[in-house]
Amino acid sequence: MRASNGPTWGADLRGDPALQRLPRFFLQDPEAPCPELLAEERRHALSVLRLQPGDRLIGLDGVGGLHPLVVRSMTRRELSLEREAPPWREPEPGSQGSPLPRLEVAAALPKGERAESMLDRLTQLGLCAFRPLACARNQGFPRESAEARLEGLLRACREACKQSGRSWLPRIHPTARPGDLRDLLVGSSAALLAPDARRTLQQWCATLGATTTGPGEFTPPPVGPVVVIAGPEGGFDDAEQASLEFATPAVLGPHILRIETAVEAAVAILAGEFYGRASAAARPAPRGTADGVDGPACPGRAEPGS
Repeated sequence: MRASNGPTWGADLRGDPALQRLPRFFLQDPEAPCPELLAEERRHALSVLRLQPGDRLIGLDGVGGLHPLVVRSMTRRELSLEREAPPWREPEPGSQGSPLPRLEVAAALPKGERAESMLDRLTQLGLCAFRPLACARNQGFPRESAEARLEGLLRACREACKQSGRSWLPRIHPTARPGDLRDLLVGSSAALLAPDARRTLQQWCATLGATTTGPGEFTPPPVGPVVVIAGPEGGFDDAEQASLEFATPAVLGPHILRIETAVEAAVAILAGEFYGRASAAARPAPRGTADGVDGPACPGRAEPGS
C-alpha cells in the first residue's frame, strides 16, 4: 500500500479497516526521531514483505502506542522510516476504556516448544503478564528455564500481538516460587486451578467486579489484576499447596488438563466473561425499559391485564 494512494490517518486507527490491515512491526526505540524496527522485524519487512518506498506500516512500542510510519528509503539490509502522524494510544488493560482487566498467569513452564506456543495463544486471548513458577515437581532441564528462553518467549508474544491486533506486549516476570506468590500478588484476585475444587472458574469470576453503572455507560474492569495460578504436571507438593491458601480453588471441568490447556482455557473464560460485561454495559438500554430493566412502557401506569 503506497502513501499516495492509501487512506488518511485518523484520530482512531480502529475506525478505518484499511489502516487495520497495514503491517505491524515492533520498534527498537519508539522515542527516537528516526524510528527503527527491531533487527528481526527489519529482516522480515525487507526479505519477506519486501516493503518499498512509500509503503505505510504501524510501529508498535509494546505499551499501547501505535505509530503511523512510512518507508522513506530502503536498501537490501536497511530501512529508513519517517513518522506520518502522532502515535495513537490504546488504554492499558484494567484502566478506564479497556474492555479487559489485567489478566495474569502464574504457572510452571511446560517443556519444549509447548511454552512458546502457550505464550502465543495466551497473548492472543488478552494476557498481560506471565510469571513462571519454580516448583518441586517441575520437569525439564536448566536450559529450559524461563530466563534461558526469555527472548524466544518474548518473540512468541510479539508475533501474537501483531497477528491479533494487540498493542500491549505481555510482561514476563522473573521466576518465582509458589511460596512467594502471597506477597507478589497483593491487591490481586487469584484463582488456583484445582481438579477437586467445589466451584468452577466461571462461578468464581461471577463474584468479581460487580457492575453498578447504568446501561449505555462503560463499566471498567475491577481494580487490580486477575490472576490464574497453575502447578506443574505433577501438581504442587504439600508445602506449596499450603502456601497458596490465599487463592480461591477453581475447576475448569471433569478432566485432567495439560498446563498449557488449563491456563489457556482459564484465560479464555475470564476474557470472554469480562468482555461480555463491558459490551453489555456499553449497549444502549432497550426502548420501554428503565435502567435496562424490563418494566411498564409508561411509568406510573400498569400494563393492561395487570
